[in-house]
Amino acid sequence: MSARRYGPQDGQPTKMTEYHQSKDELAGLPVTVTEKIPVTNTPNIFSYKSYIFAKNPALVQRYIKATKADVGGVGGHVVAADEVKSIIAKYVLDNNSYRGEPIFTSMIVTHTGDDCAVTGIMAETVDMSVVDELMWDALQEGATKAAELGLYGPGQDLVADAFTGNLRGAGPATVALPFPVRKDNASLRHRRLHAAAVQHRSRHRRLQDEARLRLRDRRPGHEGAGGRGGRAPA
Repeated sequence: MSARRYGPQDGQPTKMTEYHQSKDELAGLPVTVTEKIPVTNTPNIFSYKSYIFAKNPALVQRYIKATKADVGGVGGHVVAADEVKSIIAKYVLDNNSYRGEPIFTSMIVTHTGDDCAVTGIMAETVDMSVVDELMWDALQEGATKAAELGLYGPGQDLVADAFTGNLRGAGPATVALPFPVRKDNASLRHRRLHAAAVQHRSRHRRLQDEARLRLRDRRPGHEGAGGRGGRAPA
């Protein structure tokens, strides 16, 4: 078996503290409602903090990539087991690295019926075949967990011997769609506009101050610059 091309360079799993989770967005903030009604199956978004909160994110081509497969579910193809989705999520999050950079800057693990899906945002700098390898191995982990739980059809979409990206009799389904590339960074543009507005206000205040000084110097009885002003001697 060839060596994995993904994963942290030090061989240690990526720490969960490196990720921001959408379920924790209100952590530490005052609670404004007495009761919150949860929305069924709202996905928890895992985002790599150092990239999604970067002050100057790189303007590169980014893709949204989704990969799904039935690796075993509750009888009747109704739903995927939470344990299986969590195992898949853990494997991806632990190994979310390629050449020192995160593969997915943000990702979710969801299900449609008993098909599990991993959807994430990735940059053009990540080799797509490496992502496919990570997805294949993560889904294999999910299939192993499904077998342990005695679920229906564990690994049934993984009977193909290679990850092709398309159904070849069997196998996961995957798609990658490009996002438009912005010509400018919205946050940088906002900062430039803010700086220009501050500069404009400063210039406006300076002109106002100069106008006040000129008016003051012209008032009778006021000694302005150069000793001018005031009443003429009798």
